[in-house]
Amino acid sequence: MRPPGSAQALEVRRMIAVRTSSSVVRWKQALQSGGEEALKAKPHPGRRPKLSQSQKEVLEQILLQGPQAVGFSSQLWTWRE
Repeated sequence: MRPPGSAQALEVRRMIAVRTSSSVVRWKQALQSGGEEALKAKPHPGRRPKLSQSQKEVLEQILLQGPQAVGFSSQLWTWRE
């Protein structure tokens, strides 16, 4: 009996399952060679911020003042006139 789903959906499901099983093998090997420490999450710093700390502080002050303080006609930042 064929599982439910289109041929494309089944293909995607199979590709995910293959990656998952290979991940499990890799994790098991890591556990055996490095113990539980090898399985702990490693931080990913992500992209560097585009704003400096001082720019973030200025932005925070602008946001706290509210939309009307910087020229918007209402208390909504997204108001279209």
